[in-house]
Amino acid sequence: MTDPKPAALIADANVLIDFVETDIEILRLLRKHLWPVYVLEAVLAEVPGLNKSRVRELGLLVVEPSVRAFQFAANRGGPLSARDRLCLAVAREMGWGCLTNDRPLEKACEREAIPVIRGLQSLLLLRECSAITRQRALQTARAIHRSNPAHIDQGILQKFVKKLGP
Repeated sequence: MTDPKPAALIADANVLIDFVETDIEILRLLRKHLWPVYVLEAVLAEVPGLNKSRVRELGLLVVEPSVRAFQFAANRGGPLSARDRLCLAVAREMGWGCLTNDRPLEKACEREAIPVIRGLQSLLLLRECSAITRQRALQTARAIHRSNPAHIDQGILQKFVKKLGP
């Protein structure tokens, strides 16, 4: 994981889905207390329950990729989806970090020296700045684990709880 101090974040679909299904207000708090959070319009199509209007209500920003970013994303191959390649390209081009729970996207960002913030890590950072309580962080993490056990397994949850502390 790289330094968690990017100027802004671009969110991919899986982390958005996790928060939409568990505690959508976390997205507003990220924007309010830590970073501007951008969402690609193409990514919105993958997130049930989230549209441009709701994104704006949360204070998030919809961004359109440049032609260069689209060209990069059009290159096939490797484990990334076209939308993940688009997130990577926009993060690189704009100097932003990537908010994701997707391991292949995280690895691709690390190869490009793009800061990565994982969903549970964002809860820890919100807790550190007193934007959420320990209880809310824990409840949200457990809810994410229940809704997405393939990506946020019991081991990841246990590591989170240990980092969260008493």
